[in-house]
Amino acid sequence: MFNKQSVLFLSKSELGQASVVLAVAHEVAAQFDCNVHFASFAPLKSHIRALHQLSSVKIYWQTISRKSMKDSLAMALIPCQDTHRV
Repeated sequence: MFNKQSVLFLSKSELGQASVVLAVAHEVAAQFDCNVHFASFAPLKSHIRALHQLSSVKIYWQTISRKSMKDSLAMALIPCQDTHRV
């Protein structure tokens, strides 16, 4: 696996942002003799699996184990629950 050169793609997990990066990663894996690694947040992993089912191209998945921008924003917009009432 590591005798070839490797390229790492990083992306947000939202498909609007990730679809172009996924397409480029797929083409690099298909056209060049290199190892392609794709790193993102867990929600995007299912799309990498789907890509594997449609193609013989191998892309190595790396999970970024932090909250995605979408999850962080959702947490920031949840109203605070005031437990101290007067």
